[in-house]
Amino acid sequence: MPDHCRIFLEWDKPLPQLAVQRLFAYAGNDIITDFSRFRIVVPTAEAGRLLRESLAEHCPAGLVGLEVLMPDMLLQPETATPASAAEVLAAWNKTLTTVSPQKTIPLLGPKFPEMQNDPATGLAAGALLQNCRKELAADGISVQQAAQIFRQTGMHEQAERFEILAQLESNFLRFCPQDPVRLQREAVPRLDDTRTIIVLHCPDLRGAAVKFLQSWPGRVEYWIHAPESLANTFDEYGRTRPDWNNRDFPINTKEQLRITVHAEEQVAILNSIRQDTSRKIRAVGVLDPALAGAWQDYLRRSADEKSQVFFPAMRPLPSRPWTKLFCALLELRHPAPSRETVAAILQHGFQADRSVLVKLDKCQKEKIAQDLASLQRETGPGKLRDALGQLALWQKQLKNASHGILSECWNILKSIGESPDCIPTDRRESTAELVALESLISAAEHAGGRSAELICALFRQLCSTAQLRPVSSGEETLDAVGFLELPWYGDELVILAGLSENALSSKRFSDPFLPEHARKLLGVQTAEQCAAADAFRFAAMQNTAKLRFLV
Repeated sequence: MPDHCRIFLEWDKPLPQLAVQRLFAYAGNDIITDFSRFRIVVPTAEAGRLLRESLAEHCPAGLVGLEVLMPDMLLQPETATPASAAEVLAAWNKTLTTVSPQKTIPLLGPKFPEMQNDPATGLAAGALLQNCRKELAADGISVQQAAQIFRQTGMHEQAERFEILAQLESNFLRFCPQDPVRLQREAVPRLDDTRTIIVLHCPDLRGAAVKFLQSWPGRVEYWIHAPESLANTFDEYGRTRPDWNNRDFPINTKEQLRITVHAEEQVAILNSIRQDTSRKIRAVGVLDPALAGAWQDYLRRSADEKSQVFFPAMRPLPSRPWTKLFCALLELRHPAPSRETVAAILQHGFQADRSVLVKLDKCQKEKIAQDLASLQRETGPGKLRDALGQLALWQKQLKNASHGILSECWNILKSIGESPDCIPTDRRESTAELVALESLISAAEHAGGRSAELICALFRQLCSTAQLRPVSSGEETLDAVGFLELPWYGDELVILAGLSENALSSKRFSDPFLPEHARKLLGVQTAEQCAAADAFRFAAMQNTAKLRFLV
């Protein structure tokens, strides 16, 4: 490994302090600090943000040439533009509709051919296949290589599935030449790039990034937040070995441990610590959903002005009001939309009160599959009749739209938003949500071509996983997730609440095509390796902060 080395940062200070101190020593002491000779790799986006903050605090005059990136960003092509998520899914749907149905049975099961032409089914299957390819690519393995390894080791059933996937992949790449996985696999360093890469505290670095770094023409340093006496528990790339899963972490149960039963009790204990004038607690971050809900209820009932409490930042887009209304409007395309669909539009689009919804229930009672026009005819004069008439007109608009179905639905949503009867909402929150919603609509219509069914299915698939960062006036949201970022915060006191086991969890989501035994055989990242990285981060935090536990 030419000009590669490990550097141990010890445990005498929090990680940001140690990293910033060493980085400034590398960059020199000019008035404007120049980092253009380095590329700094951090494990997550939040870690990168925290590192930038720490560097800025130590250099008020300014920084130039600072490049902070995550490991997978090393593999992003500098010239080619990768296909969007919608284009990738649409290409997989096209691939699966053009292949012989019987060919897919070993890979996708005996029921898939019956639903092969349903866009929703094709998109869901395509998402699974693409995720499997991404998992392999993250460790620098192709589908063909995986099939060969399974065949050589006698796992013939698994080998057959991956041989079929390899055939599907070749067809898929004809429809999607700018596939992100393909571009990532072709990424190689420029031979004339002599910058030093600093891989900062990445104990679960994936194999593809390692292969890229092995061919880097300049110097590569792996900075490890641990003492050099533990060198044998890391490989040459700073990744943790499974030894960490067998370590004991001594805890003083009298001083560090409190046992509680309910989230409300945890809130009370944490608030008493937070309000203790003898301690200086800058902020409290709450990741556990039950604890977050209980604490938010507490804050709504009290005029608490103590140190800031942070809650998880991202929210699912489908849970937001305008997106709910848009999805309900889209359901109007059905000849007889469900009671839930009609009620949702009445509530959010017409500000219908309870009496109107009761009338709707009475009107639909024992009439399961009635269209909107029939319901309107059987409804007496009043707000419900007028609303059903408007819904029937919107339904006609949506049915007459061909491939522009989402744009037509968007226009209806705009007409509701511009109405003086529109439900009042937080303008900033609404703007952020509508921008996100419009981008999904544009992506689905661009990738779906002229098929209205595919466009709608694409939108639903993209929307189901979309996240929205709420607009906040101050530091009210938390970006950290689990143990990945905790060592980066550098707080003197860390309270971990909601732990209910005597060990860090080693359970991880299992890809349906890559169970744990297959991952081990292929040499890709396993749940055991993820748990080892978490255990190391826990040890680093335990040695640089005062830990307290509520269990």
